[in-house]
Amino acid sequence: MFITCIACSLFSCKGTATKEEQPTIVKTVKAIETPKETTRSYTFISKPYRVTELSFRVSGPVNTFDVQNGQFFRKGELIASIDDRDYIIRQKRTATTLAQAESEYRRISALYKRDNISAASYEKAQADYEKAKTDYDDATNALNDTKIYAPFDGYVQQTHIEKYSDVKASMPVVTFIDLSKVKVEAYITESMATSFQNKEHKGIDVGEFLLLNISNIRK
Repeated sequence: MFITCIACSLFSCKGTATKEEQPTIVKTVKAIETPKETTRSYTFISKPYRVTELSFRVSGPVNTFDVQNGQFFRKGELIASIDDRDYIIRQKRTATTLAQAESEYRRISALYKRDNISAASYEKAQADYEKAKTDYDDATNALNDTKIYAPFDGYVQQTHIEKYSDVKASMPVVTFIDLSKVKVEAYITESMATSFQNKEHKGIDVGEFLLLNISNIRK
């Protein structure tokens, strides 16, 4: 460090005034070598924590689909639905058949216990009841499958259909993603991978509000 001092002399028109010299005070600072920080940059790919394609399990014309790419949905909110009138009719019809089959099965069972009817008649009534119960359960499930709800808090990454379009079962409707966490994939050196594998708690602190947890290391 260099310090430059300037001395000033005072003159008058009558003569020269002599001023007592004052000692110059110089502060010294010791230079300390700071450690060099090594910064490394790595190319990475970020991915949503979860990605799923939502679709109907039944077919029909879509009557509810007011969705845009990037739209957020809470878990359990309705995303899309298809016209359920035919499915409601089917459920009601199977419910009626089930009620009749159950009543007949109870009547036959009572007679069978008193040995007033053959085993073949009892087995037929039992089979009819079980079939009616299965048909009703299938109709109820089909009715419930006319609606798609958000499986978790997330965003619509991409829509695959339009409102009023006729969709088939298992046809993709939207791609739904979870951004509550983000997966990051990066290529690192083998020595760095080894050091992470030897740590009990695998994580990288990349800032005050961000901590990357290492879930997988592979070649």
